[in-house]
Amino acid sequence: MEPKVPTPPAIDLDELVITTGEAELPDLRFDFTFPAHCVQQIVGRLEEEKQPLEGRPLRDLLAQICFEEAVGRFEIAPLWRPMILPHPEPMELKSGEDFCFSALLDNCPEIEWPDFTQMEFDRP
Repeated sequence: MEPKVPTPPAIDLDELVITTGEAELPDLRFDFTFPAHCVQQIVGRLEEEKQPLEGRPLRDLLAQICFEEAVGRFEIAPLWRPMILPHPEPMELKSGEDFCFSALLDNCPEIEWPDFTQMEFDRP
């Protein structure tokens, strides 16, 4: 049996534009721009693999790619699911246009524990 060669990514993730905005802690606001040509590359790859997606499933896939890239790029550790923010226009894919949306992701704060080595415990 021939080993399966991993499929290279359909896009260069560095092309995703991810900016941060104001939000209440522990949430972080991210504004995502998924370039139109990258959307087309992903759609093409899905069609090649005979797994075409459109509409909401495709939007969900693109959003998930954005969330995963934000987590890695900004080194955050979310505990909860991302919350997509309401947008003046519905979150839709339009042929030849960038896919843009905003979302909140939480960042689990790092807990600073006291130095327990100096504590003494007496058993009654």
